[in-house]
This record gives sequence, structure tokens and C-alpha cells, in this order.
Amino acid sequence: MHTLFIGNAIVDLISHINYDKLLHPDDKGKMKIITLTDANNLQLQASDQNIIIGGSANNSACGLSIMDEEVRFVGKIGNDKFGEIYIKKLQDYNLADDGIVLDKYAHTGRSIIYVTPDGERTMNTYLGASVQLTSKDIKDNLFKNLNGTFIEGYIYYLDDGKKIIERSFRKTKEQNGFTAISLSDVNCVDQFRSDFFDLIYANNISLLFGNKAEMMCLFEEEEEANLLKKMTNHSKNIDSLIMTSGNNGATVINNNKIYNENSIDVENILDTTGAGDLFVSGYIKAHLNGKKPDVCLKCANYLASQIITIYGGKLDIKKIKEYKERIYSFLREI
Repeated sequence: MHTLFIGNAIVDLISHINYDKLLHPDDKGKMKIITLTDANNLQLQASDQNIIIGGSANNSACGLSIMDEEVRFVGKIGNDKFGEIYIKKLQDYNLADDGIVLDKYAHTGRSIIYVTPDGERTMNTYLGASVQLTSKDIKDNLFKNLNGTFIEGYIYYLDDGKKIIERSFRKTKEQNGFTAISLSDVNCVDQFRSDFFDLIYANNISLLFGNKAEMMCLFEEEEEANLLKKMTNHSKNIDSLIMTSGNNGATVINNNKIYNENSIDVENILDTTGAGDLFVSGYIKAHLNGKKPDVCLKCANYLASQIITIYGGKLDIKKIKEYKERIYSFLREI
């Protein structure tokens, strides 16, 4: 049995800059879609680039894979040097490339990521080949022997995005698997709010992941108390609504019950890239092991706390044993 992740196959080029180097202060902490020309120009301007394969769903997939779970990832790359890097790096995280689709006429997607001194990341993303992913690219055999499917909300930006999500969730439910989606970004939520609610009202989401800003945007609410009420009201349509709040921990609303878990203190935050993605990895790991939301939150917060101590959205493969020991200590809790 495996868990399927579907998302944009993106190569991250990470640079560390001062606040005054941001293109616009209002962009801080957000993700903006850019053109190939913009990507090339920004890439030339950026210094001390650290190249890591990324994409939100791929970060989550790799995090879950090294936690002893069978995982498949679907994404589209181009026939170029970045595509070659992507394929090669999947092996480091025990991920097969059978879900990777090659578009020989397109460029592999890139995200030029600026990390400011506070560890916040601002992303300028050229989707490249990943935007050409279609529902037909996702082969039926990937839905066999399935635990569940996770899709990043960014997929809605694709021309075939809505069809990909609806078809994938339908085929997953036919296998009695769980369906999970992330809100991804406030801009994404604002643009595709009606599509997210179509999924919600059709009872097509088992796990909905988002940070506090994204949840507020989705439910169009500025007060946290009112936000929790709205989330609770919608819990009849979703098994679990899962909200991260940075230093304030995380919250799950499940069967009208609210679970809260404090965040784990981290002294040296280097880069928040992938914090939400690895939170998903930890949560789904515990969910697959039949744990209640409180234990799921502990596993999620732990992996999120580890990723922000290193650069990029991939856990340190040299510390896999340490990660596993801590995760399994949570899973042994009654």
C-alpha cells in the first residue's frame, strides 16, 4: 500500500539576502508566479545559490518516504539539466521515478527563493513543464493498492488542475483511501476559493491543511475565535481541518472537537522553506498508523521543527535515524 503525492516538480534555487534586496516588501513570505525570462534574470542576479529539488508535494512525499512509508510522486519535468538533477535526487529519498512525466519540449520548473535573516522565504516560481501536467499523465495503476492521495493546492494553477484534483480524489475514494489537500498560499486560496469549497461541500476532502493566514483567507474571517467557529461548522464536511500557526503551534478540528499542540522551540531558525510541507509528512505518517489528531500533531510539529534548522525543504538524510527514533517514540504513545 502506498500514498500518492501530486504536485509541481520544481527545482529550488535558494539564496540568502537582506531585507532591502527583496523585489517588493509586500512580497515577503509569499509565492509569486513568474515567466521563464524573469526566472533566468533572477537566477543570474541571485548569489550563493543552493540547488535542491522541491515543490510542496514533493517535499512532503520525500519526508514521508524516509519515515518507512511507501510513497509515489507525480510531477512533470523538462528534458534539461534541472530535470536530470530532479530524477537523480529522488533516489536520495527512496522515491521511484515511475510517476515522473517527461516533457521534452518544456523547461523544468524553477523557484528562485530568497531567505531573509529571519528565516522567512519569498518564492518566485516559474512553473515550467509542471504546468503542462494533465489528468491523463497520472496513470491508473498509481491508484491501485492506495492508502490515500495528497495534492498541493498549487495544482489549481494548471490548465487541467481542477480535473486532476477531482479525478484523483474520485479514484482514491473508489479505493477507500483518504484524500488530502493543502491550501498552499493565500494568493492560491484567494484565486481558487470557490474550487476549494466545491471540494468541501462535496465531502471530497479527508484532510485539509493550511496555515492560519490561509484559513482566514479561505473562510474570509479576520478574528481567530470566529475562524475556529467557521472551521468547526465545516467539520461535518471534512474529517480533519488542520491549521498551523507558527510559534503558536497547530490546531486540528475533528468531529467537532478541537485539538491543540504547542510548537517545538527552535533556537536557530535558518530557513522556513518546507515547514508546512514536512508538517504534512509527519501528520500523514501518524494518520497512516491510526493515531488520533493529538499524536498526529506531535509528529507533524516535530518534522516541521527539524526542517527549519537546515536550508531548503528536504530533511538531512544523514539524520534519518534520529528523525525516525523521535517519530516512533510519539507513535508508541497511547
